[in-house]
Amino acid sequence: MGADNMRSLAFFCLVLATGFTHGAERLDVTVTHELDAARPAETIAIPWTAVASALPGALLQKLEVKDEAGHVLPYQVTNVAPLAHDPSGKGIAYGELLFQNDFVKGKKSARFTIEKSEQVAPVFPTRAFARHVPERLDDFAWENDRIAHRIYGPALAVPAAPASDKEVLVSSGIDVWFKRVPYPVIDRWYNKGHDHYHKDEGEGLDMYGVGITRGMGGTGIWDGRQLHAGRNYARWKILANGPIRVVFEVSYDTWKAGNAEASEVSEAKRITLDAGRQAPACAGEGSNRLLLAKVRPDVPLHYLVGAAWNRATDIRTMQDWRSFVAATAARERSPVKVSWAARPLATKAASGAVPAWE
Repeated sequence: MGADNMRSLAFFCLVLATGFTHGAERLDVTVTHELDAARPAETIAIPWTAVASALPGALLQKLEVKDEAGHVLPYQVTNVAPLAHDPSGKGIAYGELLFQNDFVKGKKSARFTIEKSEQVAPVFPTRAFARHVPERLDDFAWENDRIAHRIYGPALAVPAAPASDKEVLVSSGIDVWFKRVPYPVIDRWYNKGHDHYHKDEGEGLDMYGVGITRGMGGTGIWDGRQLHAGRNYARWKILANGPIRVVFEVSYDTWKAGNAEASEVSEAKRITLDAGRQAPACAGEGSNRLLLAKVRPDVPLHYLVGAAWNRATDIRTMQDWRSFVAATAARERSPVKVSWAARPLATKAASGAVPAWE
């Protein structure tokens, strides 16, 4: 092969190497809504499959999510299948990429970008968190930057031994802890002990006597005359654990909903709490106030619960609360619309002189 042919071959290979590039350099995300109202702490979810398709080889710890002004936003990638094997590195265990935006009143659209980064993303502040609390008789507790909750576990229902001062309570009610601070308090409050977190020592307190009531959002079966409820939760599983969203499931052993001939009832709850949110509901004081809803076997019932304390939030009056409930209901009826598109990498042409092959 002569020198001229060698030059042609070298030039052809150079064009192939630099002229064709696959994949995308970023994922453009557009979020819109139709409400003429503010939407603070709106959580935006992008399926990980969309991220992986647009950004091949993307790693959850090496991403940047930016708003229109170029600010880097905290994000979270949920892990829906932690035991999944992923030898090709596609992130098949992941569910969604989550981030948040505050829509001010009148702002009905926003744009964001998701890009791969050479640097490992920072550890973002925890604003949503949950855990099993075996040191407090199997409590299960969860919180965000505005409020905290707990439910009672199997160890609390075990009868006390003779001459023991062990606490015993059989209840599937949901407790609420009112926070005056945005940082996580679950570990701090359990560490300082039962008597302390029932007093406001600057961070808030557990003031709500749930006992055997439904508390704030607990469920049961109403037979027309009487409420039949389950016992303490039996099993738990965390599905996502912050920094933006916490999701977990608890299930209950079956129980009879009425007389001996009544059917057995089984129950499982999936609870989701996002940072910055305080979903609404009404709760009783020492007795139950019930909201009745018709349900069908094996068909999920979706509902929102929440609470506010005038010393802990910007909800100061009953009118504030009613306005908050109405605004939250409006958001629930009119969710944001999310679309995305991959921006292809720019085609790179060969540059510079072709090397001389002598």
